[in-house]
Amino acid sequence: CLNVDNVILIFCHQSNGRIRGLTICARPKTYNVLTTDPEDVNYQIQLGEAQSKGLEVDIQGQIVRGLNLILNYANTDVKITEDTNPENVGNRLAGHAKHISNGWLKYTFRNTSLSGLGVALGYQYQADRASWNWGADNQAVLPDYFRLDGALSWQSNGFAVRLNVNNLLDEYLYSGSGYQSFYYWQTEPGINYRLGVSYRF
Repeated sequence: CLNVDNVILIFCHQSNGRIRGLTICARPKTYNVLTTDPEDVNYQIQLGEAQSKGLEVDIQGQIVRGLNLILNYANTDVKITEDTNPENVGNRLAGHAKHISNGWLKYTFRNTSLSGLGVALGYQYQADRASWNWGADNQAVLPDYFRLDGALSWQSNGFAVRLNVNNLLDEYLYSGSGYQSFYYWQTEPGINYRLGVSYRF
């Protein structure tokens, strides 16, 4: 069950229409939240009420001809506000990051010998990550998350080729937590590639 108390939307754009921005401030409440039982991970228990206070900012548009930007930032603070167990009140909900930011910058060459070639670079960043530790206080935190991705593309006369390279820095990225006498970690692959070819008739 979800209830939103306050939502504020702010929309702005540059006079030439190239840059658009959206800001969202919200304070939703979620009731009857299911979470893993700290005594037995094979079962779930029901919490009372959780409140999320947050701010999200989205910016996208064309900086100069051929150079496009997508940028996002979200600040989210999720805590238990009501529960049958008073010890849970004030605790953070497991498995979320307080700060999340994503960005993608792409330049496409035009009117040159490289016309149709695109070069892009993007990132994902998360800070102050609560672990998947469903203990009494849930104070365990995960290290900050940073992933850098890149792409090369070429398009001409309906034919397109795209090469994506994820995790350019070959970082060891993971999430998870310890459960009593054992650990559960979910890891992402190191540097990896994806090639796509398409033709539009």
